[in-house]
Amino acid sequence: MVNGESIYILINHDATRRDFLDLGILRHLLQLCPQRVVLISPAFREQKFLEQALIDKRVTVQPVPALSERRLYYHWRKFRKRCSNAGWLAWHDWRLERCLLDVSGFTAMFRSQPAAAVVLTHPGLLSDRFAEIAARSMGIRTVGMLASWDHVPKGLLAHPDVLGVWNGIDQQGAIEKEGYRREATRVIGPTSFDPYFRPETLKSRGEFLASLGLDPRKKTILLATGGPIFELAQASWLEELLQARRQGRFPVPVQFVCRTHPYDQMLQFMKYVGSSEVHLDYHTRFSPV
Repeated sequence: MVNGESIYILINHDATRRDFLDLGILRHLLQLCPQRVVLISPAFREQKFLEQALIDKRVTVQPVPALSERRLYYHWRKFRKRCSNAGWLAWHDWRLERCLLDVSGFTAMFRSQPAAAVVLTHPGLLSDRFAEIAARSMGIRTVGMLASWDHVPKGLLAHPDVLGVWNGIDQQGAIEKEGYRREATRVIGPTSFDPYFRPETLKSRGEFLASLGLDPRKKTILLATGGPIFELAQASWLEELLQARRQGRFPVPVQFVCRTHPYDQMLQFMKYVGSSEVHLDYHTRFSPV
């Protein structure tokens, strides 16, 4: 890579904002590389995002270019999804999709500051596909990272030149389903879980429960919700557990922690905020990505 070039990174999802900004991947990248870094994100006006992103004079933030697709693209993607093993298509259909997707916004961006590489942080999103096609048509190398363990089974929209996967299962899936060569994949682990393995992060059970205002002498029951797929059922489950404790149906003293999914409908849980019956661990920060 040339010093005058820039590394472009798409941050279109809250999980990737967490990985790159909260967990320090951006800071680590700046220590390793002399290149400028351009973050492309719909959060380009959000103050908290900018405070975390603009940590070095080499970093700039740009909005995601307008995304436009022809109606035929919808039918093409339906056909593409029906192909149970379409790996052979993955490395060729970009030439067709370049005609169905308007990637001129990304092309203009990559020309304004010559790109050394484009990092796709969520290859399952269509915006990453736009960026990949623009980069590929300009001969720019692309690097991708899986945002979750289940994105390969669900199918990828973008196919970066090099793909970082969580584990060997994902790696084999990328080879068999998405047509990757083994040497074009890297097992990098789940970066979002890295802090849990740092010694300074670990606490004893007593310390952790006390930090939540809970009693270490009691047994703790965790309800980790699963998101909007369960609609209003999860609040009912929590209420049933609380009712069982009120009725003395547990053989030992228990306490509850409810950790909500970032996409849950929070209105159903709000009556538990500040409740002495349950510790509610919920997403409090708004992020437009």
